Amino acid sequence: MSSIPHDTSNCGLKLLQPVVDRRRLPTRAPPASASRFVAMLALLSIWCPVPLAAQNPGTPAPSVAANAYLSHVLEVDPGLAASRARIAGSVADVEAAGLWTNPSISLDREEVFEDGRGQPEHIVRVDLPVEVSGRRALQVESAQHDLSAARLDATERRSATAFSAMQAFLAAAAARQRLAIIEEFHARLAGLLDSVRARQSAGDASGYDLVRLETELTALGDRAADARRALDEGRLRVGAWMGRPGEPFDAADDLSIHGLGTPEEISRGATVERRPALEAARHRVAAQRLDVDAARRAWIPFLVLSGGAKTAALPDDTAWGYVAGISLDLPVFQAGGAMKKRATADLQRAEADLATVERDASSEVTRSRHALEGALAQARAYAVSQIPRLDTLLRRADVSYREG
Repeated sequence: MSSIPHDTSNCGLKLLQPVVDRRRLPTRAPPASASRFVAMLALLSIWCPVPLAAQNPGTPAPSVAANAYLSHVLEVDPGLAASRARIAGSVADVEAAGLWTNPSISLDREEVFEDGRGQPEHIVRVDLPVEVSGRRALQVESAQHDLSAARLDATERRSATAFSAMQAFLAAAAARQRLAIIEEFHARLAGLLDSVRARQSAGDASGYDLVRLETELTALGDRAADARRALDEGRLRVGAWMGRPGEPFDAADDLSIHGLGTPEEISRGATVERRPALEAARHRVAAQRLDVDAARRAWIPFLVLSGGAKTAALPDDTAWGYVAGISLDLPVFQAGGAMKKRATADLQRAEADLATVERDASSEVTRSRHALEGALAQARAYAVSQIPRLDTLLRRADVSYREG
């Protein structure tokens, strides 16, 4: 993957659009996940809100852009491969639930002895079980609900994977930009320190100013070392998400809050009802209810229809005939009681899971919106009030000491 040029004039949330573009994420991506993702973006913007000069590449590593990175992650993630396999299994379950019970064929020989002579008879019979309780239709509908739940789980898993992978990507991008910021101000502070040393030697500056600047420069150097370690760790996490553990990859895109809309615009459509996990839980409840209905009909016996041909050996010829019959299995020992209890227990568990998902989803959407509003307000306030002061203070101090 080729590196892309870095525009380091801004720092914040420029990655918003590529990441939440629905052409690359699932068509039914959950708005709640998008809300969490935007909140994370806004929080990351606080890490690096000041303008950048030139990026410091640090340890050489191949660069990857956000869109290419996300597409690759969604292709190689083993969890998504497992989700696809579960969907394939659910499709097979739907097909299997709709199949009739296999017929059976039997060949019988009967022989009656009279005066020491046998009179053989041969019977070829086909038995066809017929389900008359309607359980098969209920089982097919239940399997279809399970299939829908599996597909929604895959959508939820895909969105969660995209969110976690982009969280690692943006953390690496933020670490790179944070290191560039620290190194830029380290260089500017070092230049100011040279001016103070010159003035202190000439007696125009106090030793206190010199010691204080040296202390601040040392502290800034320590922060730069911490930022380099964070950058190395972030690059390794990006590599791990790309299926290349142990290989560092640089997050090429820069972060920016410029052009980002209001919290209401960003979180528009983020409702609990559209959460795939919630829809999947509802499908599972519907499937379990159908299983309970099917279990209640387990006492209804299967009807077995039989038909075939019969031959009898006569002294001078062979006689042909037919056989026909009907039979029922007797639900004496297995009348479906245990099956109904198990289905009822599974239904109760599915309903409890649904209530849990509803509670968590509602709380998560509300919490994410509040986090987004607070993070955006903090980042924008810092950009307006603090950034201009930092640059002005450094410029004034540099000019003042240079001019004595």
